[in-house]
Amino acid sequence: MQNRKLLTALIALFMVNFLYAENPKVTIVYKGNTYNINVGDTVKLGYGSNPYGSFMFLMEGASKALPKEASGTINIVTKLKYYKSSDTYEVTMKSKNWWFYTFNIQQAIDKKEITRINNIDFNE
Repeated sequence: MQNRKLLTALIALFMVNFLYAENPKVTIVYKGNTYNINVGDTVKLGYGSNPYGSFMFLMEGASKALPKEASGTINIVTKLKYYKSSDTYEVTMKSKNWWFYTFNIQQAIDKKEITRINNIDFNE
């Protein structure tokens, strides 16, 4: 009986922590302006910056570079995750044919691998 009460208390504590956990806020800076990235934002890809056209800062699977065939696609941000130990953010995105992530969203924007997020055009 004691184990059951302890298990119930742990589950309740976990659920409260899960429901009220703060969403990570990923921010980017472009031309001196700061923008927040949120789950559900649309992201348009440019071209990969590796020599053969694959992406340098966008990865699929286990750290495999996103191939050049993903260029020009429109994607949705599905997950934001913060890693306290390395003080980095993981931004996960997907479209009909692609699922990928980045730990370097600012660098991907600077290299024009990401050309637009929502209505913010980074080609201007």
